[in-house]
Amino acid sequence: MKWHMSDEVRGEDPAADIPLEEARLVTEVFAGDEPAMGESTVPIDTISSNSNIVRRVWRAVRWRVRRVWRGLRWRVRRVWRAVRLRVRRVWRGLRRRVRRVWRQIRQRKWRNLLPRPKSLLATLLGARQKSGLSSLFLPREMRAFFRRSQCKNLRSLDQLPVLAGSIDKQDQKNLNGPWSSQKLPPLEVVACASVSDDLVMEKVGSVLPSYNFKIGNQTFWSAALNPYRLNPGGWLQVGSNGVLRLSRPNPKWQKKSLYHRFLSSARNRIAVDLTNFQASTEDTARLIVDLSAVGAPIVCAELRPEVVVRIGKDLSELIPSRIGKLVDPLNREIYSSQLRRYAHRDHAIQANLANLLRVTGRSSVITPTVSIVLATQRPQLVEFALAQIAKQSYPHLEVVVGCHGFELEKSLIASSRQSLDNLKILSCSREKNLGEVLAELVSHSDGDLISKWDDDDWYDIDHILDLVLAMRYSGAEIVGKAAEFIYSELLDLTMRRFSIGAENFSTTIAGGTILTSKEVITDVLGGWPSAPRRVDRLLIDGVLKAGGLCYRTHGFGYVLRRGVDPMAHTWDQGIGYFLAASVAQRAGLDLEFAGFSEVDRHGG
Repeated sequence: MKWHMSDEVRGEDPAADIPLEEARLVTEVFAGDEPAMGESTVPIDTISSNSNIVRRVWRAVRWRVRRVWRGLRWRVRRVWRAVRLRVRRVWRGLRRRVRRVWRQIRQRKWRNLLPRPKSLLATLLGARQKSGLSSLFLPREMRAFFRRSQCKNLRSLDQLPVLAGSIDKQDQKNLNGPWSSQKLPPLEVVACASVSDDLVMEKVGSVLPSYNFKIGNQTFWSAALNPYRLNPGGWLQVGSNGVLRLSRPNPKWQKKSLYHRFLSSARNRIAVDLTNFQASTEDTARLIVDLSAVGAPIVCAELRPEVVVRIGKDLSELIPSRIGKLVDPLNREIYSSQLRRYAHRDHAIQANLANLLRVTGRSSVITPTVSIVLATQRPQLVEFALAQIAKQSYPHLEVVVGCHGFELEKSLIASSRQSLDNLKILSCSREKNLGEVLAELVSHSDGDLISKWDDDDWYDIDHILDLVLAMRYSGAEIVGKAAEFIYSELLDLTMRRFSIGAENFSTTIAGGTILTSKEVITDVLGGWPSAPRRVDRLLIDGVLKAGGLCYRTHGFGYVLRRGVDPMAHTWDQGIGYFLAASVAQRAGLDLEFAGFSEVDRHGG
């Protein structure tokens, strides 16, 4: 095959005025003496353009491959470093143990190699010896919850009496090794902190574990509810998929992951019907407590008396016999918030331990004390605010009132002290701004937690209890309620906004509902931020910058008041701002619409 240019293209024919760009390549095929079979022509610019496309595609592919490889390479290196670090730690620990054992073998200290039954029993049941106090035997759910990092304010944990239980065959096998006899009878272990504190723990329940504590002739049941595991986080307002009717417990519930998956799906139903549920008393009570803790609405035509004794009077009286009003999303949401409240108040691990201390006559600080700080410039609203605080159901309260630029009447102080045992009245100078006044009130408080209170808003009797429970199961540094319900004095109208988004980590909370620990304000932030306005937002931003979390619980039991003059409030938004965001409205001051349980007791 030979390549050459035709005579016309070379310019030998004067009549042929052809540009060089339109030249053609002619192919002659020689096969012996045969003439050329034909010729083919391809434009030169087409060949060059095709080659450029190939180069560009190759460069793009090569660049993307390099980019993907670089992204994978540093991830592989990071995983390899982590694995290598953990392997080194395990190997070093194993090497130390092997050396220790070999050293004892060389020194012929055979007795040190044999396990001590007493120490193994203490390890098995979670015992702890400290400062001469007796050991603490608790169920596994309780032991896993109370670690050093999670019980900063639980100073009475070491004051708990010894709890004892029975060790079955499997526990004896784990205690004595696989070579132990399988015909050993169950070993009953009884221990007591003193002569009067003889406690025996018995594990009950065939599918769902629970515990019976026996103290002399008294016996009370414990669900050992871990609020970190079972809580209403991520709860949905509107139920779907109809009503779930249960007839018997599922054996798969013995596996915690499957049981928790069932609870998360059950709380998204309109309701869970337990009318025809057939199970043991302990399993039924534990199921009701767990469903209530996650916020699943429960319906049951009739509860057995044994179940009522275990779950408590308040929770049992709350459960309706039929669905009825639960079809309405608002009624369903209010009912769910009440179930969560009673379940976490009466059946959480902290409540179980507080009951043990109460029965044995010991003082308990497991339930933290709350100091309510009230900074006000309006003396006419102090009596209204203190009357609402006096009705709070939370037992351990301290009230610190800061009179900003005025003196409170002595008659009002005397009448308030009759209903409030722990009341402090401070007079603050008018020259101080709101942040400085709040910082002074916090410095004079003695409670473990600090709750901010506004003088003109409405609060339900369980407001502080809801905030403490939310802080307990969320683990956040700040908890609060959003200003979902607003009452306008100008329009005489109750509005609701933010109907979704509750029970989540969010900074959309009202300043009058903030609950945080005193340690966060004093030690982390160095006091309440000093500013004439936006003191609540500055506090939240400071905690977030320090690495803390902010949690928003349900908004029921709190109504924000908007007066005729918007400039009278530190949050000076006009009424049009709230009307534009409202999703439901009621005429007048409708506290029942806001989920208040004691409507007739509120005035103002």
